[in-house]
Amino acid sequence: MKFKVHSSSHHVRATECPQPPVLSCSVAATSVDTCCVLSPGGILVHTQFWDLDVGQPDSWGIHGLWPDKCNGAFYENCDHSRAYSASQIVQSLQDAGAQSTLDVMNEFWLSNDESPEAFWEHEWKTHGTCVSTLEPRCFEQYTTAQEVAPYFETVVKLFQQLNTYQALSNAGITPSDDQTYNLVDIQNAVLQATGYTPDFVCQHGALSSVQYYLRAQGPVQDGNLVQSNPSRKSNCPHSGIRYPLKTVGN
Repeated sequence: MKFKVHSSSHHVRATECPQPPVLSCSVAATSVDTCCVLSPGGILVHTQFWDLDVGQPDSWGIHGLWPDKCNGAFYENCDHSRAYSASQIVQSLQDAGAQSTLDVMNEFWLSNDESPEAFWEHEWKTHGTCVSTLEPRCFEQYTTAQEVAPYFETVVKLFQQLNTYQALSNAGITPSDDQTYNLVDIQNAVLQATGYTPDFVCQHGALSSVQYYLRAQGPVQDGNLVQSNPSRKSNCPHSGIRYPLKTVGN
């Protein structure tokens, strides 16, 4: 299934990329400039979490977008010279006219143990710097931190389109202090609503996060994403899964 996050990058590329765009983790991807296809990975893991004491009571929260290698291995912290501060990240989004993205981040991209800005800083340093199509050499007339906005814009738009809470709710799967659910029903609910079969992760038998697996056709920031097979493993039981009510807002 092909998944269009947004029309195209509004940033001018220094590299002319092949048309049609090359799919990450394909044979062709090994011989294409890494500005044009995600490398050395090729799998993108979009993670949302169900944190009980932050965010909105009727929405999952954003965790991030993580490049994985095609064999399932992960890699992190790819460029310490671009480990921008929280203030640089916020300023870069504002300079790019991405205030609406920043507004969504302030509402849904929150942590229960640090400030939102510190969380974004961590996600960018750990994972954003590993998106090869956002390296400085990929931009024409590059300016410092120019690559920040397209990364966060892509994550936010992906989160908005993969609405986990609504997908589960449509199937009658809602937070409860006494109801439990079967894993297959949870997965099928999201599959029916989004076309994706994600991995759900549990802690002590309760839903804690969900991971969607994608590959990119062309530069990640162009938003041409297709479903991929899971490269990480779920630890949820087959039945008796709890989906607890959030304490925030209650």
